[in-house]
Amino acid sequence: MSWKMVRTMSSHDELLEGYLAHAEAVAHERKDTNFWAFNELADLMRDDPDGAWQIMGELVARASDEETLGYVDAGALEDLICKHPGAMIDRVESRARQDARFRKAVARVWGWTRIPKEIRARLDMLVAEERRW
Repeated sequence: MSWKMVRTMSSHDELLEGYLAHAEAVAHERKDTNFWAFNELADLMRDDPDGAWQIMGELVARASDEETLGYVDAGALEDLICKHPGAMIDRVESRARQDARFRKAVARVWGWTRIPKEIRARLDMLVAEERRW
């Protein structure tokens, strides 16, 4: 049986907690028992970008340390922006202008070849004062 056949969609809180545990384990090179959350968030990004956006803000806010935040930024946040650049850019800009931690997270998003040039330019302007990783 495949993972998708066995696992049903988690609640918002279960997915959030599972992904944070996954990100922390990967960021600190520990055993990861929550890879299911990585897969589930990827499915949510594909099927429900608005739902993924809700999770994303919480992931950035609740990442426990710089390494975990870096994993979230360069992974899930970057993927969401790359997969749905037109739908996400206004939200990203708005949140980053109000939230310094989120702006820092956006500075770690690269995706040079996966984001349209005009959206990449907006992101670059948004984080021009941030340290780039």
